[in-house]
Amino acid sequence: MNPSNMIRGRLPFLLNNTDPFHTLSQAISSKSATLAGQEIPKKVWQTWHTSAILLDEEERERARTWQEKNPHYRYELLTDHGAESYVRHHFADDPLIRDTFLNLTDKILRADFMRYLVLAAEGGVYADLDVVCQEPIDTWIPLAFQGKTGVVIGVENDRMPVENDASLYYDYRKYIWGINNWTFMCTARHPFMRFVAESVARNLLEMARKQYRTLATMKLSYKEVIDSTGPGAFTNALFAYVSRATGKKITHKDATMLEEPKLIDDILILPIRAMSTAEAEREGVEGAHSKDWPAVVFHWSVGSWKSDHPQRPEDQAAAEAEANVEVEDSPAADDILAVDGAPAAEEVRAAEAVPAAEGFPSMGDNGAVEGDPALEAALLQDGAQAVEGDQVVELESPVEGNPPFAGNPPVEANLPVEGNPLLEGDSPVDGNPPIGGNSPIGGDPPVVADLPVQ
Repeated sequence: MNPSNMIRGRLPFLLNNTDPFHTLSQAISSKSATLAGQEIPKKVWQTWHTSAILLDEEERERARTWQEKNPHYRYELLTDHGAESYVRHHFADDPLIRDTFLNLTDKILRADFMRYLVLAAEGGVYADLDVVCQEPIDTWIPLAFQGKTGVVIGVENDRMPVENDASLYYDYRKYIWGINNWTFMCTARHPFMRFVAESVARNLLEMARKQYRTLATMKLSYKEVIDSTGPGAFTNALFAYVSRATGKKITHKDATMLEEPKLIDDILILPIRAMSTAEAEREGVEGAHSKDWPAVVFHWSVGSWKSDHPQRPEDQAAAEAEANVEVEDSPAADDILAVDGAPAAEEVRAAEAVPAAEGFPSMGDNGAVEGDPALEAALLQDGAQAVEGDQVVELESPVEGNPPFAGNPPVEANLPVEGNPLLEGDSPVDGNPPIGGNSPIGGDPPVVADLPVQ
């Protein structure tokens, strides 16, 4: 019996109680051994719906800056078709990530998710297609932090609120702070990026569960996109990870009014001007400006996805309620954090209470999932269909307390393409030949439309 065949269409009601910190503690405790001596790979990743040959002139010009400023870096443009092959190959043994991604149909959710996945697997530099490289990547890490840095991220907001925050973005925080997800870089297989990817997968499952929909049919507002896969999700994952890694609670207050880079654990946070020039140059706003720090990239904020994800009235009430929860009201750090890489007591009890079927592979687990009796039992109890031989056997009613999917259409049309071949060696994906000689800069390696399997 193949669990992945049963999971489709019912995925939102699985895994929502699993604890990502269980595997995170294990990853952090072994991080020094696995990442010792690693450098950030000299590779630039970008993603888009189509191959490089179909980019318009402005997109080509922006992409060209990455090759001009970094001629010794490898450059790859990963298309939607190539992304599916990539996930099937690199996350074959991780059903949480693999099946969540392959069941998504919303383009911005896939694009957000994919950027974390490529860096979680191979590391390097990710940049949105509307980002221009202004300084060579090799200059981004100051000399004092070289050899100590495994991740580089940039601040997007670091200021007091303005009227537009509430009226446009439903952001009612007393201080606006967050990191961007349009440009960042890390070493290969860094546990932070893997934690981000797993957190995003759980965010998406929770969004679908709340709507009583599947991953393929759910509809997210602007704020929900930001909070589930976008900069909000990235920022929340940062605080959760560094709190666990350092053994003390870390919040935005530890990086507020940042005027120069700051290293927390092995994550280097660049000040606002480095990657968010427009925010740094706001006039009449109380906040960080980091005037003495260079702008290493410029983000054009094209944001073509926003028109498909409008705000909703209920977002405003939820945002106001969230903003009223003070940081001081959170549990004490000693109650939620592990010290010296060991799991906290509450975490251990929570992990022990989770059925074996919900314990998906840890970050370093390469064991196969298919054929696991415990996992199959958990999938079956969600009211899925069991496939025995050539017959489909209807199971009994779903687990008590889980709302049924009455009225929701199945997602057969949105299932992953089983016939989608992985790339072997240097062969392109069938039907999508590589673009030879179409690199914008003469002499540079050609831009590849679909990623070959490493």
